[in-house]
Amino acid sequence: MNPRRVDFVVDLAYGVAILASIGLILVVGTEVGIAFGLGVIASYVNGDSGGRIRIHRVLEPPSTGGYRATARAEG
Repeated sequence: MNPRRVDFVVDLAYGVAILASIGLILVVGTEVGIAFGLGVIASYVNGDSGGRIRIHRVLEPPSTGGYRATARAEG
């Protein structure tokens, strides 16, 4: 399979999912549509494809003890 076609199909699917979230906002309610849309966007950004940015959650020890979660973008 051609990687460009696969990327096109994946991007098209994400576009359809974002349009579905807009439809959910109009039909069901704002909270449901926004939650779905944020999930779609988080999935798109966190996806492991091509030149997209990936966000890695890292546990870093703070100076006072204990661990805190931080996010680091690579790409």
